[in-house]
Amino acid sequence: MFTLALPSLRRRALAFAFSLALTGSLVAAADAKITFDVPAGEARDTLKRFAQQAGREIVYPPLGAIQTNAVKGELTVREALDRLLAGTSLAAFEDAKTGGMVVRRRDDPKAQGVAPSTVKSDRPAENKSSEAVLRAAAALRLPADRNREEAIVLSPFEVVTDKDDGFAAANAGTATRLALDMRDVPAPFSAMTRDFIDALVVTNFSEAASWATNGSAWQSGAAPADLQQQPSQFNTRGADSNSGQQRNNYLTSGLLDSYALERYEFGRGPNAALFNIGSGSTLAGGLGSQTKRPRYDRSFDTVGFTYGSWDYQRATLDVNRPLSNKVAVRGNAVWFDRNGYRLKEFERTKGVTLAGSYLITPKTEIRLEGAYDKTARNFPGGYFDFVSGWDGTTVYRGPVTNAMLGTQTVPGAPNSFGQVLTFQGQGQGIDRRSGEYYIWDPFSGQNMIMNYQNEAFTR
Repeated sequence: MFTLALPSLRRRALAFAFSLALTGSLVAAADAKITFDVPAGEARDTLKRFAQQAGREIVYPPLGAIQTNAVKGELTVREALDRLLAGTSLAAFEDAKTGGMVVRRRDDPKAQGVAPSTVKSDRPAENKSSEAVLRAAAALRLPADRNREEAIVLSPFEVVTDKDDGFAAANAGTATRLALDMRDVPAPFSAMTRDFIDALVVTNFSEAASWATNGSAWQSGAAPADLQQQPSQFNTRGADSNSGQQRNNYLTSGLLDSYALERYEFGRGPNAALFNIGSGSTLAGGLGSQTKRPRYDRSFDTVGFTYGSWDYQRATLDVNRPLSNKVAVRGNAVWFDRNGYRLKEFERTKGVTLAGSYLITPKTEIRLEGAYDKTARNFPGGYFDFVSGWDGTTVYRGPVTNAMLGTQTVPGAPNSFGQVLTFQGQGQGIDRRSGEYYIWDPFSGQNMIMNYQNEAFTR
């Protein structure tokens, strides 16, 4: 019996010795000092950097724009975290379920009554608290243990432009419908900030599209687009789109004049269809805009005037008034008048936008906005050489029918003069108008706009 029990006693002794060694190593790891260098900033950024430097997992809910302190020097993880959160509305404590480190707001019911424990002793060598053991053990826990954590509620969608730095936008806006940083969006999405709009004097979405990555406006097709009541045509990635533009996440067919906008947003790439609704082409991506919002923090009046060539004149007004810490109003207006280098080219715009907001709770806001914009413009087409290819003799007095167009091997049917076209009129320098070619004809007796489809013209 004695010889059989000896190995069992040895195994128990070895196991006990190993557990003591593991406990000692865990406590030493928890109490070890680490060099920290975390600058002051918002908690959502500083906690990420702190966790990376500490080599620890820290769980925390969305914390908004709470500012934390700077931490620098050789400290234990607990000492550094306490200094980071000192004087803020945040508190760090051990999670009762997992023993992991959790940061919550002090007014959170789950944080009440749970304060970070501090072990004081005049014998540091013997200061081996159970809290340190739990923290070190939590660092070695498998990720599966975190599945028992409660679900983290995502922050509500809100476009925050206050953090935009010059031409660089910080918030993703309409890219995800969530308050994500631009750097966290896994897609080619870009935003044109107010600073960019002012610096380049961008006045409407057509000009904004010209500055977009792999985008362009429909300059050559502007006149037909206006005639067909589709003035919002643009091209992205080689695909045309005449619908799907958004204003505050709602569809609009307007020109999106920049006087009342905070920024333009462009979504493109293989998943561009996720960034727009009702677009004329899923490949073209999406073009959105965010209007200027009433501000509760300050009053201001901004007046702008721009003068340029070809009688270019543009005046804007931006007025903001906080009526209280929960109610604010903002008004924007524009007057725009210009001519162009082409005969009869002009653009006239008048508009006003009024917005009001009421902050019910820190996370609940009611906003009302109304706008009236009126634009009149004319973009004459260019002049091209359609004479050099004509043979000088072939003429038509009526439309060119399909039968009159010749093919590469068979000539077409003769016209009223007995003249024949070969290979769709290329040999004679004759072509025909496509559909929707409208001309005002006061000499036909009807005095109205006529569609001269299939009319013959020289090449």
